[in-house]
Amino acid sequence: MGLAEQLQFFLGSFAQFVLYWSMNQEYRTDVLISTYKFSEALFQDFANILNIPDKPEQYGWPIDQQIIEKGYMYEQHKITTEDGFILTAFRIPGRFIEKQNKKKKQPVYMQHGLIDDAGTWFFNNNVNIDLSFQLADLGYDVWLTNSRGTVYSNQHRKFTTSDSNFWEFTLHEMGQYDVPANLNYIMEKTGFDQVIYIGHSQGTTQWFIANSLYWDIHKHFKVFIGVAPVMFIGETKSVAAKTLDLLKIPDFLYEFLDHVLYLPNLSGLGQPLLRTFPRSSWMMVQSIVGYDDKYHIDLATLPMMAINDVGGTSTKNMLHWIQMLRSKRFCQFDYGKNENMKKYGEPTPPNYDVYNFKEDLKDIKMLLFYGQRDTLLDLEDYEKLKNVLPDHAKTIYIEDYNHVDYMWAEDSNEFVNKHIVEFLKSIE
Repeated sequence: MGLAEQLQFFLGSFAQFVLYWSMNQEYRTDVLISTYKFSEALFQDFANILNIPDKPEQYGWPIDQQIIEKGYMYEQHKITTEDGFILTAFRIPGRFIEKQNKKKKQPVYMQHGLIDDAGTWFFNNNVNIDLSFQLADLGYDVWLTNSRGTVYSNQHRKFTTSDSNFWEFTLHEMGQYDVPANLNYIMEKTGFDQVIYIGHSQGTTQWFIANSLYWDIHKHFKVFIGVAPVMFIGETKSVAAKTLDLLKIPDFLYEFLDHVLYLPNLSGLGQPLLRTFPRSSWMMVQSIVGYDDKYHIDLATLPMMAINDVGGTSTKNMLHWIQMLRSKRFCQFDYGKNENMKKYGEPTPPNYDVYNFKEDLKDIKMLLFYGQRDTLLDLEDYEKLKNVLPDHAKTIYIEDYNHVDYMWAEDSNEFVNKHIVEFLKSIE
């Protein structure tokens, strides 16, 4: 894309943004409210700048040390996909003090969401809050997987992260290749032919894609637990997502940055910023995921996000999400009319075949969580998703949770973990 084309692109995007701004009062109100909330939080951060808490020692620890320090066994596994990506999975078989002959329960396959990684499952670094530790204590064999393109799954048999071909993936390939590779590896290592799947956000989306592409993969899932499950996103109320769409930022980055969006470990820069400006940092996150009425997270834990929870992805993946927002469809990547004809044999990308899920997935026990402060996943989109799933799928509605509170909130035991534990016990 030349300079003239870039300028034309920016001017066109900005004109579209101005037009939408002038015609949509709800969006203007949302942007102004977000700006006010951020400014107020920034003022509070500056007012408390002399009272910054000391940096806890564990903020510099890698994930394996965090797990081992809590008294849990830790294993790291490398899993190669059919298309050559080398994924990393963290395994927590249990505590060191457990008897070796203790009978293990089924493996739990836990998959994080977009621009995240497996560290999200122990965000609070607290065995009494984090779900991964609690499941290990109950005897489950816990596997924390990392999506392609994250800091823990950034290797390939042929390409390096400097090659644009490395980044030619979206959530489609995660469902097509990552889910089957992880599933087969976990079953082979544990000897079980079924797993319990727990996914957050995009972690559920790739599970839906896998089940739409492979007619028999569902038989290997005993349980599906969807935390903020996403299939449709066309009605999102997220201020950040809408702004990215209007300004066509993912479209531009996909062309201009040669497809790369890689967010490495930010502990050097991110930790000091998050410790110094915790409230305003959290407000920036909430502009994406939704504003709750109170802080459900401990702001002192935010610096952990700079280590454990900035995973990385491709701009093509970000663009795929924006395309689905625009089209209001759960569909494959749109390459444009001509390329679509070459790839799909039709001018528009095909929808994922999910309308047989009621029958195909009827034997899978399902538990879903929806936070009513979640602006990224609007209730209308959630209900549309739920309508294609088996009728027995149970939903836990949480009044004041946004899109990430399920893992990060201090009170997640009461609103999330308790329900998951009770659900799993009920089907043992």
